[in-house]
Amino acid sequence: LHTQFATPDYVPGVQGLAWRTDGFSSRAEITTDRSLHHGFTLSFWVALESYPSDLEVPVNQLSPSSIVRQGQTGAFDAWIDAYGRWGVKLRDVDGNEKNLQAVDKFPLQAWTLLTLTHDAATGQFVVMLNQDTVLEADIGSAGLKMSSAPLILAWPEQTVEFLVFTFNGLNAAYDELLLGPPESSAATQARYQQVVNGAAPIWDSLSVPDSRFKGDHLRPLFHAMPSANWTNEPHG
Repeated sequence: LHTQFATPDYVPGVQGLAWRTDGFSSRAEITTDRSLHHGFTLSFWVALESYPSDLEVPVNQLSPSSIVRQGQTGAFDAWIDAYGRWGVKLRDVDGNEKNLQAVDKFPLQAWTLLTLTHDAATGQFVVMLNQDTVLEADIGSAGLKMSSAPLILAWPEQTVEFLVFTFNGLNAAYDELLLGPPESSAATQARYQQVVNGAAPIWDSLSVPDSRFKGDHLRPLFHAMPSANWTNEPHG
């Protein structure tokens, strides 16, 4: 886990504690191996406080953030932009790209189970949101451009920088990550039902924990604003 603060933040999650990102310095890297070539299910709970920020540019020039991706320009990138539009970009071993875009915006301020499954035997790639299949693609015999690159959470392929700030990290909480062999949609639905009713109230999970500001001598003791995510400028 990477963060500019002294330690990563943890908050009440779906089960136990969840990892809380800050949207501008936090990311996670998870080591993988080549067994993913044979197919996989990658599944986790995520709660977005807000959609990622960006510069004021035309919509077709936005630089989306990544909910999860493999490496830099790796096999897949589950992306999301400043308007809540999201999808999964797939790359096969021949270098071809296929961009799947969801019809609806990604849920905001709610615990959501996101599941990516690639069955290498059939060439099928399936994306589920909670209990529903929302995206599907046939990768074919070529297969995904899998590698031993790490999985990266909450950090974009292409960052947007202004002065000393990175704009397009993901401001969210993550919990209960699973990485294993391909599972059926019925198995995903069963996992969802097992824990969905036990998730912490969403603002217990998304409120910025006091640990983030521990020892911060620049933080005001009294400030007539929310506990976090504010700036000194009136328009901030």
